[in-house]
Amino acid sequence: MRNAQAIAFSLLLLAGCQSGGNNAEKLEMEVMKVHDEVMPRMDELMDLKSQISTRISRLDSLAAASPSASSLDSLKQDGIATNQALAEADSLMMTWMNQYNPDTLKVLDEAGAVSYLSREKEKIGRVKEKFSSSIERAKKYLQSNP
Repeated sequence: MRNAQAIAFSLLLLAGCQSGGNNAEKLEMEVMKVHDEVMPRMDELMDLKSQISTRISRLDSLAAASPSASSLDSLKQDGIATNQALAEADSLMMTWMNQYNPDTLKVLDEAGAVSYLSREKEKIGRVKEKFSSSIERAKKYLQSNP
């Protein structure tokens, strides 16, 4: 009877450890899923950045030809701010990719791994949010200022 209790307890303990391991694995998959959603948008972000830079150059040329056009300066400043938002999104992604280290998970216990991955999920979530908002802003800028 005592052996049966010890085996039952061991199985419960093992099951608890395995389900805990699944938490870290699940979080790691969630982190990478967000990364995999954002990463393909890098080309779109860079293309928008290039288009806006070209638009800013054109506005500079127009302003030089007509120095009294103050509305052009406003459009230029909006373009610069929009490009800066795109650059920040790009920088956030590069920083996250440089700092994220999946090898860290190998040296952490379950609680540490879950904590680390929770923070990384939050960080990559902010990257995704910044990507989405800056890309949307850039598209609006380009549509409203052909």
